[in-house]
Amino acid sequence: MQQASVEKFSDLIGSIYDCVIAPEGWTEVLDQICAEFGFATGALSVASLTNMKAVVNAVSGSDLAQMAQNAVGYGPDIIELWGGAERIRQYPLGEPIVQSQAVRPDVISSNRYYREWAMPKGLFDAVAVGLVRDRTMVGNAIFSQHESAGRIDDAQVDGLRLLAPHIRRAVTISNLFDMKGVEANTFAATVEALTVGVVLADEDSKIVHTNAAAAAMLAAGDPIVARHGRVAVQSAASTATLQSAVAQAAKDEATLGQKGIGIPIPRQSGEPLVVHVLPLRRSHTRSGLIQSAAAAVFVTSASGPPRLPHDALNQLYDLTPAEILHLRAHLRGTHARRDLGLARRFRQHREEPPHSRLRKDGLPAPGRSGQAREIADVPGVTEDRAQAASDVDRARCSSTPIVETKLSRRARRFSARSG
Repeated sequence: MQQASVEKFSDLIGSIYDCVIAPEGWTEVLDQICAEFGFATGALSVASLTNMKAVVNAVSGSDLAQMAQNAVGYGPDIIELWGGAERIRQYPLGEPIVQSQAVRPDVISSNRYYREWAMPKGLFDAVAVGLVRDRTMVGNAIFSQHESAGRIDDAQVDGLRLLAPHIRRAVTISNLFDMKGVEANTFAATVEALTVGVVLADEDSKIVHTNAAAAAMLAAGDPIVARHGRVAVQSAASTATLQSAVAQAAKDEATLGQKGIGIPIPRQSGEPLVVHVLPLRRSHTRSGLIQSAAAAVFVTSASGPPRLPHDALNQLYDLTPAEILHLRAHLRGTHARRDLGLARRFRQHREEPPHSRLRKDGLPAPGRSGQAREIADVPGVTEDRAQAASDVDRARCSSTPIVETKLSRRARRFSARSG
Protein backbone atom coordinates (compact mmCIF):
# COMPACT_ATOMS: atom_id res chain seq x y z
CA MET A 1 0.00 0.00 0.00
CA GLN A 2 1.33 3.42 -0.94
CA GLN A 3 1.47 6.06 1.73
CA ALA A 4 -0.99 8.89 1.33
CA SER A 5 0.53 12.19 0.29
CA VAL A 6 0.48 15.07 2.74
CA GLU A 7 -1.92 16.99 0.52
CA LYS A 8 -4.32 14.07 0.11
CA PHE A 9 -4.16 13.34 3.82
CA SER A 10 -4.97 16.97 4.67
CA ASP A 11 -7.85 17.01 2.19
CA LEU A 12 -9.22 13.82 3.73
CA ILE A 13 -9.14 15.35 7.21
CA GLY A 14 -10.89 18.42 5.83
CA SER A 15 -13.65 16.21 4.43
CA ILE A 16 -14.03 14.55 7.85
CA TYR A 17 -14.63 17.92 9.54
CA ASP A 18 -17.07 18.94 6.81
CA CYS A 19 -19.26 16.06 8.01
CA VAL A 20 -19.97 18.05 11.19
CA ILE A 21 -21.87 20.51 9.01
CA ALA A 22 -23.02 17.99 6.39
CA PRO A 23 -23.24 14.46 7.92
CA GLU A 24 -24.42 13.02 4.60
CA GLY A 25 -20.76 13.29 3.54
CA TRP A 26 -19.66 10.34 5.71
CA THR A 27 -20.19 7.84 2.87
CA GLU A 28 -17.81 9.76 0.62
CA VAL A 29 -15.28 9.99 3.47
CA LEU A 30 -15.38 6.22 3.91
CA ASP A 31 -14.94 5.82 0.15
CA GLN A 32 -11.84 8.01 0.31
CA ILE A 33 -10.36 6.11 3.27
CA CYS A 34 -10.91 2.74 1.59
CA ALA A 35 -9.40 3.97 -1.69
CA GLU A 36 -6.41 5.62 0.02
CA PHE A 37 -5.50 2.74 2.31
CA GLY A 38 -6.64 -0.21 0.21
CA PHE A 39 -9.55 -1.51 2.30
CA ALA A 40 -12.35 -3.48 0.64
CA THR A 41 -15.17 -2.16 2.82
CA GLY A 42 -15.70 0.48 5.47
CA ALA A 43 -18.52 1.12 7.93
CA LEU A 44 -19.19 3.92 10.40
CA SER A 45 -21.83 3.33 13.03
CA VAL A 46 -22.80 5.62 15.91
CA ALA A 47 -25.86 4.88 18.05
CA SER A 48 -27.62 6.94 20.69
CA LEU A 49 -28.09 5.20 24.03
CA THR A 50 -30.80 7.64 25.05
CA ASN A 51 -33.30 6.69 22.34
CA MET A 52 -31.56 3.50 21.09
CA LYS A 53 -31.46 4.81 17.51
CA ALA A 54 -28.62 4.99 15.02
CA VAL A 55 -27.45 8.59 14.63
CA VAL A 56 -24.85 7.82 11.95
CA ASN A 57 -24.79 4.85 9.61
CA ALA A 58 -22.54 4.99 6.56
CA VAL A 59 -20.84 2.29 4.51
CA SER A 60 -18.39 1.94 1.64
CA GLY A 61 -18.03 -1.12 -0.58
CA SER A 62 -21.15 -2.69 0.91
CA ASP A 63 -24.86 -2.05 1.33
CA LEU A 64 -26.35 -0.10 4.24
CA ALA A 65 -29.43 -2.31 4.37
CA GLN A 66 -27.21 -5.41 4.46
CA MET A 67 -25.16 -3.94 7.32
CA ALA A 68 -28.34 -3.32 9.31
CA GLN A 69 -29.55 -6.85 8.55
CA ASN A 70 -26.22 -8.33 9.67
CA ALA A 71 -26.39 -6.39 12.93
CA VAL A 72 -29.70 -8.09 13.69
CA GLY A 73 -28.96 -11.56 12.38
CA TYR A 74 -25.33 -11.82 13.51
CA GLY A 75 -25.19 -9.41 16.47
CA PRO A 76 -23.77 -11.83 19.11
CA ASP A 77 -21.43 -13.41 16.53
CA ILE A 78 -19.97 -10.03 15.54
CA ILE A 79 -19.32 -9.20 19.19
CA GLU A 80 -17.64 -12.58 19.69
CA LEU A 81 -15.51 -11.99 16.59
CA TRP A 82 -13.89 -9.02 18.36
CA GLY A 83 -13.22 -10.90 21.60
CA GLY A 84 -16.52 -10.46 23.42
CA ALA A 85 -18.23 -7.51 25.08
CA GLU A 86 -15.83 -7.26 28.03
CA ARG A 87 -12.77 -7.28 25.78
CA ILE A 88 -14.30 -4.69 23.47
CA ARG A 89 -14.83 -2.36 26.44
CA GLN A 90 -11.09 -2.58 27.18
CA TYR A 91 -10.01 -1.41 23.73
CA PRO A 92 -8.87 2.22 23.98
CA LEU A 93 -10.83 4.75 21.95
CA GLY A 94 -9.00 5.96 18.88
CA GLU A 95 -6.60 3.00 18.69
CA PRO A 96 -6.91 0.73 15.60
CA ILE A 97 -7.49 -2.89 16.63
CA VAL A 98 -6.54 -5.52 14.04
CA GLN A 99 -8.89 -8.45 14.43
CA SER A 100 -6.35 -11.17 13.60
CA GLN A 101 -3.95 -9.78 16.21
CA ALA A 102 -6.53 -9.29 18.96
CA VAL A 103 -8.48 -12.56 18.67
CA ARG A 104 -7.26 -16.17 18.46
CA PRO A 105 -7.38 -17.73 14.96
CA ASP A 106 -9.58 -20.61 16.10
CA VAL A 107 -12.15 -18.17 17.49
CA ILE A 108 -12.25 -16.34 14.17
CA SER A 109 -12.39 -19.42 11.93
CA SER A 110 -15.23 -20.99 13.92
CA ASN A 111 -17.30 -17.81 14.11
CA ARG A 112 -20.68 -18.04 12.35
CA TYR A 113 -20.55 -14.48 10.91
CA TYR A 114 -17.04 -15.04 9.60
CA ARG A 115 -17.88 -18.40 7.99
CA GLU A 116 -21.27 -17.46 6.52
CA TRP A 117 -20.74 -13.85 5.47
CA ALA A 118 -17.13 -12.60 5.54
CA MET A 119 -15.26 -15.63 4.15
CA PRO A 120 -17.49 -16.11 1.07
CA LYS A 121 -16.76 -12.49 0.13
CA GLY A 122 -13.02 -12.92 0.60
CA LEU A 123 -12.94 -10.61 3.63
CA PHE A 124 -10.38 -12.39 5.78
CA ASP A 125 -9.37 -9.65 8.27
CA ALA A 126 -10.58 -6.32 9.64
CA VAL A 127 -9.46 -3.37 11.74
CA ALA A 128 -11.76 -1.45 14.08
CA VAL A 129 -11.46 1.94 15.74
CA GLY A 130 -13.62 2.82 18.75
CA LEU A 131 -14.88 6.39 18.35
CA VAL A 132 -17.13 7.02 21.34
CA ARG A 133 -18.22 4.95 24.33
CA ASP A 134 -20.07 6.83 27.04
CA ARG A 135 -23.47 7.18 28.70
CA THR A 136 -25.06 8.80 25.65
CA MET A 137 -23.42 7.26 22.58
CA VAL A 138 -21.46 4.30 21.32
CA GLY A 139 -19.76 4.24 17.95
CA ASN A 140 -17.00 2.71 15.88
CA ALA A 141 -15.50 2.50 12.41
CA ILE A 142 -14.60 -0.90 10.91
CA PHE A 143 -12.59 -1.54 7.74
CA SER A 144 -12.30 -4.98 6.11
CA GLN A 145 -9.38 -6.33 4.11
CA HIS A 146 -9.86 -8.53 1.04
CA GLU A 147 -7.64 -11.61 0.84
CA SER A 148 -6.20 -10.40 -2.49
CA ALA A 149 -4.67 -7.36 -0.71
CA GLY A 150 -2.70 -9.46 1.78
CA ARG A 151 -2.43 -8.83 5.49
CA ILE A 152 -3.32 -5.51 7.09
CA ASP A 153 0.01 -3.70 7.28
CA ASP A 154 1.54 -1.07 9.53
CA ALA A 155 0.94 1.74 7.03
CA GLN A 156 -2.80 1.09 7.09
CA VAL A 157 -2.86 0.95 10.89
CA ASP A 158 -0.75 4.11 11.18
CA GLY A 159 -3.00 5.94 8.73
CA LEU A 160 -6.13 5.05 10.70
CA ARG A 161 -4.39 6.00 13.95
CA LEU A 162 -3.78 9.50 12.58
CA LEU A 163 -7.32 9.84 11.22
CA ALA A 164 -9.02 8.50 14.37
CA PRO A 165 -8.93 11.64 16.55
CA HIS A 166 -10.33 13.74 13.71
CA ILE A 167 -13.19 11.28 13.14
CA ARG A 168 -13.84 11.16 16.88
CA ARG A 169 -13.94 14.95 17.11
CA ALA A 170 -16.27 15.26 14.11
CA VAL A 171 -18.68 12.60 15.41
CA THR A 172 -18.73 14.07 18.93
CA ILE A 173 -19.39 17.64 17.82
CA SER A 174 -21.85 16.59 15.12
CA ASN A 175 -23.93 14.95 17.84
CA LEU A 176 -24.39 18.37 19.44
CA PHE A 177 -26.23 19.35 16.25
CA ASP A 178 -28.29 16.12 16.50
CA MET A 179 -26.43 14.91 13.38
CA LYS A 180 -28.45 17.25 11.18
CA GLY A 181 -27.00 19.13 8.22
CA VAL A 182 -26.39 22.85 8.75
CA GLU A 183 -26.47 25.33 5.89
CA ALA A 184 -23.87 28.10 5.97
CA ASN A 185 -26.53 30.81 5.86
CA THR A 186 -28.34 29.35 8.87
CA PHE A 187 -25.27 28.37 10.90
CA ALA A 188 -25.42 31.41 13.21
CA ALA A 189 -29.08 30.75 13.98
CA THR A 190 -28.40 27.05 14.56
CA VAL A 191 -25.51 27.79 16.92
CA GLU A 192 -27.62 30.35 18.77
CA ALA A 193 -30.33 27.76 19.38
CA LEU A 194 -27.95 25.19 20.88
CA THR A 195 -28.21 24.67 24.63
CA VAL A 196 -24.46 24.04 24.85
CA GLY A 197 -22.09 26.99 24.95
CA VAL A 198 -20.43 27.86 21.63
CA VAL A 199 -17.60 30.37 21.27
CA LEU A 200 -16.19 31.24 17.85
CA ALA A 201 -12.58 32.37 18.17
CA ASP A 202 -9.77 33.55 15.90
CA GLU A 203 -6.27 32.04 15.80
CA ASP A 204 -5.28 33.93 18.98
CA SER A 205 -8.37 32.61 20.82
CA LYS A 206 -9.93 36.08 20.70
CA ILE A 207 -13.69 35.82 20.95
CA VAL A 208 -15.43 36.56 17.65
CA HIS A 209 -18.96 35.40 18.49
CA THR A 210 -20.85 33.60 21.26
CA ASN A 211 -24.26 32.05 21.43
CA ALA A 212 -26.63 32.83 24.32
CA ALA A 213 -25.49 29.86 26.41
CA ALA A 214 -21.81 30.82 26.11
CA ALA A 215 -22.58 34.49 26.78
CA ALA A 216 -24.27 33.50 30.06
CA MET A 217 -21.23 31.40 31.01
CA LEU A 218 -18.88 34.31 30.29
CA ALA A 219 -21.05 36.73 32.27
CA ALA A 220 -20.93 34.39 35.27
CA GLY A 221 -17.23 33.64 34.81
CA ASP A 222 -18.11 29.96 35.08
CA PRO A 223 -16.89 27.73 33.52
CA ILE A 224 -15.34 29.93 30.81
CA VAL A 225 -13.99 33.46 31.11
CA ALA A 226 -12.72 36.19 28.81
CA ARG A 227 -9.17 37.35 29.54
CA HIS A 228 -8.03 40.26 27.40
CA GLY A 229 -10.71 39.25 24.93
CA ARG A 230 -9.48 35.64 24.70
CA VAL A 231 -11.54 32.62 25.70
CA ALA A 232 -10.09 30.92 28.80
CA VAL A 233 -11.02 28.81 31.83
CA GLN A 234 -10.11 28.99 35.52
CA SER A 235 -7.28 26.46 35.28
CA ALA A 236 -4.06 27.79 33.77
CA ALA A 237 -3.15 24.35 32.42
CA SER A 238 -6.54 23.81 30.77
CA THR A 239 -6.47 27.34 29.36
CA ALA A 240 -3.07 26.71 27.80
CA THR A 241 -4.34 23.42 26.37
CA LEU A 242 -7.49 25.06 24.98
CA GLN A 243 -5.67 28.00 23.41
CA SER A 244 -2.98 25.70 22.00
CA ALA A 245 -5.68 23.59 20.35
CA VAL A 246 -7.35 26.67 18.86
CA ALA A 247 -4.01 27.93 17.51
CA GLN A 248 -3.22 24.53 16.03
CA ALA A 249 -6.69 24.27 14.50
CA ALA A 250 -6.10 27.61 12.79
CA LYS A 251 -2.57 26.74 11.62
CA ASP A 252 -3.03 23.17 10.39
CA GLU A 253 -6.04 21.07 11.37
CA ALA A 254 -4.31 17.93 10.07
CA THR A 255 -1.83 18.07 12.99
CA LEU A 256 -4.45 18.73 15.69
CA GLY A 257 -4.50 15.06 16.69
CA GLN A 258 -5.85 14.26 20.17
CA LYS A 259 -5.79 17.91 21.27
CA GLY A 260 -9.08 19.65 21.75
CA ILE A 261 -11.24 16.56 22.37
CA GLY A 262 -12.93 16.60 25.77
CA ILE A 263 -10.74 19.11 27.64
CA PRO A 264 -12.05 18.82 31.25
CA ILE A 265 -13.36 22.10 32.77
CA PRO A 266 -15.79 21.47 35.67
CA ARG A 267 -18.05 24.26 36.92
CA GLN A 268 -17.54 25.82 40.32
CA SER A 269 -20.42 23.63 41.50
CA GLY A 270 -18.34 20.58 40.62
CA GLU A 271 -20.43 19.59 37.59
CA PRO A 272 -18.03 18.08 35.04
CA LEU A 273 -17.96 19.84 31.67
CA VAL A 274 -15.74 19.39 28.64
CA VAL A 275 -14.59 21.53 25.73
CA HIS A 276 -14.32 20.37 22.11
CA VAL A 277 -12.49 22.41 19.46
CA LEU A 278 -13.66 22.32 15.82
CA PRO A 279 -11.38 23.79 13.09
CA LEU A 280 -13.23 26.12 10.72
CA ARG A 281 -10.84 27.70 8.25
CA ARG A 282 -9.42 25.18 5.79
CA SER A 283 -12.63 23.96 4.16
CA HIS A 284 -14.84 26.18 2.03
CA THR A 285 -17.86 24.59 3.71
CA ARG A 286 -16.72 25.58 7.19
CA SER A 287 -14.79 28.77 6.41
CA GLY A 288 -17.91 30.41 5.01
CA LEU A 289 -19.75 30.09 8.31
CA ILE A 290 -18.08 32.96 10.19
CA GLN A 291 -15.33 34.56 8.11
CA SER A 292 -13.05 35.75 10.92
CA ALA A 293 -13.38 32.63 13.10
CA ALA A 294 -10.60 30.03 13.09
CA ALA A 295 -12.28 27.54 15.43
CA ALA A 296 -15.52 26.83 17.22
CA VAL A 297 -15.24 26.00 20.93
CA PHE A 298 -18.09 23.86 22.28
CA VAL A 299 -18.70 23.74 26.05
CA THR A 300 -20.92 20.82 26.99
CA SER A 301 -21.65 18.34 29.76
CA ALA A 302 -19.15 15.55 30.24
CA SER A 303 -20.37 12.03 29.60
CA GLY A 304 -18.46 10.89 32.68
CA PRO A 305 -16.24 12.27 35.43
CA PRO A 306 -12.79 13.43 34.31
CA ARG A 307 -10.02 10.94 35.09
CA LEU A 308 -6.31 11.10 35.75
CA PRO A 309 -4.13 10.44 33.93
CA HIS A 310 -6.29 9.77 30.88
CA ASP A 311 -7.90 13.19 30.38
CA ALA A 312 -5.22 15.49 31.78
CA LEU A 313 -2.20 13.74 30.28
CA ASN A 314 -3.96 13.24 26.97
CA GLN A 315 -4.68 16.95 26.64
CA LEU A 316 -1.41 18.26 28.03
CA TYR A 317 0.94 15.90 26.20
CA ASP A 318 -1.04 14.59 23.21
CA LEU A 319 -0.49 10.93 24.14
CA THR A 320 -1.85 8.21 21.86
CA PRO A 321 -4.56 5.89 23.22
CA ALA A 322 -2.06 3.03 23.51
CA GLU A 323 0.40 5.22 25.42
CA ILE A 324 -2.33 6.32 27.80
CA LEU A 325 -3.30 2.69 28.43
CA HIS A 326 0.33 1.78 29.07
CA LEU A 327 0.83 4.61 31.55
CA ARG A 328 -2.44 3.88 33.32
CA ALA A 329 -1.38 0.25 33.73
CA HIS A 330 1.88 1.32 35.41
CA LEU A 331 0.01 3.66 37.75
CA ARG A 332 -2.35 0.87 38.80
CA GLY A 333 0.49 -1.56 39.41
CA THR A 334 0.08 -5.32 39.66
CA HIS A 335 -3.71 -5.24 39.24
CA ALA A 336 -3.37 -4.17 35.61
CA ARG A 337 -1.50 -7.05 34.01
CA ARG A 338 -4.20 -7.60 31.43
CA ASP A 339 -4.25 -3.92 30.40
CA LEU A 340 -0.46 -3.81 30.37
CA GLY A 341 -0.32 -6.83 28.08
CA LEU A 342 -2.86 -5.19 25.79
CA ALA A 343 -0.87 -1.96 25.77
CA ARG A 344 2.33 -3.80 24.88
CA ARG A 345 0.57 -5.44 21.96
CA PHE A 346 -0.55 -2.03 20.70
CA ARG A 347 2.95 -0.62 21.14
CA GLN A 348 4.31 -3.18 18.70
CA HIS A 349 2.66 -1.08 16.00
CA ARG A 350 3.59 2.28 17.51
CA GLU A 351 6.52 3.18 15.23
CA GLU A 352 6.59 6.74 13.97
CA PRO A 353 3.63 7.03 11.56
CA PRO A 354 4.13 7.90 7.88
CA HIS A 355 2.82 11.42 8.46
CA SER A 356 4.80 12.07 11.63
CA ARG A 357 6.31 15.13 9.98
CA LEU A 358 2.85 16.67 10.20
CA ARG A 359 2.77 16.42 14.00
CA LYS A 360 3.73 19.42 16.10
CA ASP A 361 4.64 19.54 19.79
CA GLY A 362 1.97 20.97 22.00
CA LEU A 363 2.35 22.66 25.38
CA PRO A 364 6.00 22.40 26.55
CA ALA A 365 6.30 20.35 29.69
CA PRO A 366 7.55 22.16 32.79
CA GLY A 367 9.90 20.46 35.22
CA ARG A 368 8.83 17.44 37.20
CA SER A 369 7.31 19.10 40.25
CA GLY A 370 5.81 21.93 38.17
CA GLN A 371 4.16 19.46 35.85
CA ALA A 372 2.65 17.55 38.74
CA ARG A 373 1.31 20.78 40.23
CA GLU A 374 -0.23 21.90 36.94
CA ILE A 375 -2.06 18.62 36.38
CA ALA A 376 -3.17 18.45 40.00
CA ASP A 377 -4.52 22.00 39.68
CA VAL A 378 -6.89 21.13 36.83
CA PRO A 379 -10.24 21.37 38.65
CA GLY A 380 -12.23 18.17 38.68
CA VAL A 381 -9.49 15.99 37.26
CA THR A 382 -9.43 14.08 40.54
CA GLU A 383 -10.92 14.53 43.96
CA ASP A 384 -7.50 13.94 45.54
CA ARG A 385 -5.12 16.49 44.03
CA ALA A 386 -2.25 15.38 46.24
CA GLN A 387 -2.69 11.90 44.82
CA ALA A 388 -2.82 13.40 41.33
CA ALA A 389 0.56 15.04 41.82
CA SER A 390 1.94 11.84 43.30
CA ASP A 391 0.67 9.79 40.36
CA VAL A 392 2.30 12.11 37.86
CA ASP A 393 5.60 12.08 39.74
CA ARG A 394 5.48 8.28 39.86
CA ALA A 395 4.90 8.20 36.12
CA ARG A 396 7.87 10.45 35.48
CA CYS A 397 10.13 8.33 37.72
CA SER A 398 9.04 5.01 36.19
CA SER A 399 10.63 3.22 33.28
CA THR A 400 7.46 3.56 31.19
CA PRO A 401 8.43 4.18 27.54
CA ILE A 402 5.72 6.88 27.32
CA VAL A 403 7.37 8.96 30.00
CA GLU A 404 10.70 8.84 28.22
CA THR A 405 9.39 9.46 24.73
CA LYS A 406 6.83 12.14 25.58
CA LEU A 407 7.02 13.71 29.03
CA SER A 408 10.72 13.64 29.86
CA ARG A 409 11.87 14.64 26.40
CA ARG A 410 9.64 17.70 26.38
CA ALA A 411 10.66 18.58 29.92
CA ARG A 412 14.33 18.50 28.88
CA ARG A 413 13.66 20.77 25.94
CA PHE A 414 11.75 23.18 28.18
CA SER A 415 14.54 23.14 30.80
CA ALA A 416 17.18 23.80 28.14
CA ARG A 417 15.27 26.82 26.86
CA SER A 418 14.67 28.10 30.39
CA GLY A 419 18.20 27.58 31.65
